[in-house]
Amino acid sequence: MPSNQELQALAEELKAKGNKAFQKSELDDAIQAYSQALVQVDRITIPSISLKATILSNRAACYLKEAKLQECNTDCTSALSLLDDIGADNATDAARSLRSKVLYRR
Repeated sequence: MPSNQELQALAEELKAKGNKAFQKSELDDAIQAYSQALVQVDRITIPSISLKATILSNRAACYLKEAKLQECNTDCTSALSLLDDIGADNATDAARSLRSKVLYRR
């Protein structure tokens, strides 16, 4: 079984693959990469909330571009729920920025 570090690295790699596909407007490939990244994040014992929220946000952007509004809303809601778990007092500037993007997409 892969270690948490290996799973984290794989999730980051898949996220980067999704980002590249998104930049090329290969939205189905991006969605697939982000979905695979989420599977890896969920396998981590104590997953990175910010990584998972970022991947959900990125996949939501793909859904928005494809006009799949229900899927976009679902991913945005999930990302916001994760970010709310961090709490406003503990949120970094990056988390606040991500929260703003997710609210806009939603």
